[in-house]
Amino acid sequence: MEWPIEDPLRGHLQLEDRYGSEILTFIPNREGYLSIFRKPQPGRKYVIGSDVAEGIEIDGAPTDNRYDKSSGDVIDRHTGEQVAHLHGHFEPDEFGRQLALLGRYYNNAFQGVERNSQGLTVLNEMGHQGYPAGLLFSRSSGLDGAHYSTPKQGWETTSVTRPVMINHLAQAIRERSLIVHHRDTQSEFLTFVIKPTGKAEAQEGHHDDRVFSLGIALEMLNQAPPDSIKVEDTAIETRPTSYRPKHYAPTSRFASARLN
Repeated sequence: MEWPIEDPLRGHLQLEDRYGSEILTFIPNREGYLSIFRKPQPGRKYVIGSDVAEGIEIDGAPTDNRYDKSSGDVIDRHTGEQVAHLHGHFEPDEFGRQLALLGRYYNNAFQGVERNSQGLTVLNEMGHQGYPAGLLFSRSSGLDGAHYSTPKQGWETTSVTRPVMINHLAQAIRERSLIVHHRDTQSEFLTFVIKPTGKAEAQEGHHDDRVFSLGIALEMLNQAPPDSIKVEDTAIETRPTSYRPKHYAPTSRFASARLN
């Protein structure tokens, strides 16, 4: 409850043709699906984590909020601050297009896209939009140690990776390593519980897509490449970042989330 909640600037990103060049612009719109708390700053590095909607109906949810939504979070690699949040009902290919625009807007951010269910369509569309493969999280080997002939793009949420990600979230909250501004993100965390089965998930009638997009973004802080990589012959500097940023020293303690 001590997270520094703010009202965002809402809108959407749009490519505009100006004098023969494409310029990516943020267009303010009160009904926009993109919430911005901090605009991208020159020289700063960002990561994005995204949870892809499966189109499932949430039992007990209000009629106007019955189905799950796709969600994306942008985190500043230097501070652990949530600087932007993308959320809405998107077809998988459109979500891929929006993530490509969002990553480009935030200085070619390193992205982790959940590959489960519709995630492969999202990743394919990002490739079609020209988003560099080197800026997308991928695995060259499975959790069992088996090596893939071709790296698998995307974050895979499994019975192994899911509890690890949730525990990392809980630890980051206890240590006040995350700076969260979005009110709806806070609301989802407050209804994210451990069920009698032992599984951590949303209470009946509530959503948890924002919990998982923030969790994947947190994992990307550790997964972003530590060395310079080349994207279309342009070097992009990347720096190793722990999910315990060094530059945040709040004056009050955040409440600990009961996630573990």
